[in-house]
Amino acid sequence: MVAAAIFTLKGKTTMFISGFRTMNWIQRKIYLYNVTFGLYMLDWWERYLFNTLIIMLMWFILYNGSRYVTEFCQRILGISHSDWNSLGSILSCKDNRESGKQAYMHQQQKHSSPTLSN
Repeated sequence: MVAAAIFTLKGKTTMFISGFRTMNWIQRKIYLYNVTFGLYMLDWWERYLFNTLIIMLMWFILYNGSRYVTEFCQRILGISHSDWNSLGSILSCKDNRESGKQAYMHQQQKHSSPTLSN
């Protein structure tokens, strides 16, 4: 059985575990993660499965969050999808400025041309 004691030294809380050295910050966060989700009760393969699912969930959240943030910023700045593409075509033609101007003018003409409707 492992005995733990918490001491307060000069306003800082330090955890001492008998038989072990003091935990550093990363070890404390891993310990907190294991205790919070009850991973200490699981077998090794169940822990790997759970951690894999958590990593996949975090990946989906970060990936879709980054996609949403770019669309949100484009919406806030008033840049439509076609304007964003024309901006990319202008930036890709930075060596040949005339073709960049032509691409921009072509894009502007395409947007400003009246459409025929019945």
